[in-house]
Amino acid sequence: MSFKKEWTETRSSVDINFWESDSTVKSYIATTYPERIATDSFSEDNLQKTRTLIFPNQSVFDTYFNDAIIVTARQDRKAHNLSNNINININWDGEV
Repeated sequence: MSFKKEWTETRSSVDINFWESDSTVKSYIATTYPERIATDSFSEDNLQKTRTLIFPNQSVFDTYFNDAIIVTARQDRKAHNLSNNINININWDGEV
C-alpha cells in the first residue's frame, strides 16, 4: 500500500513567503527518492498551501523521513513557519 503525508500551511498575509527547499535539497530529493510524488495546491486567496507527498510504501517513507538531509530541511521549515506565524495542520499521515 502507498503511504501518504499531507499538511496545510496557513499564513496571515500573501506578503509572507511559504518556505521552500533550496535547489540543492530539491535535486537531492529528486535523485534519491524518484518514486516520491509531491504536489502543492493553494487556496483561492493564496493564504493556504496544501502539500501532499505519496510514497510507494511505508518503508520508503520511513527512509525518507529519517534521512539527515530531510530532517534538516524539515527543521528549517518549522523554524521558518514559527518565525513567520505560519500554522500547520496535518491532514493525512498513513496508508492509502
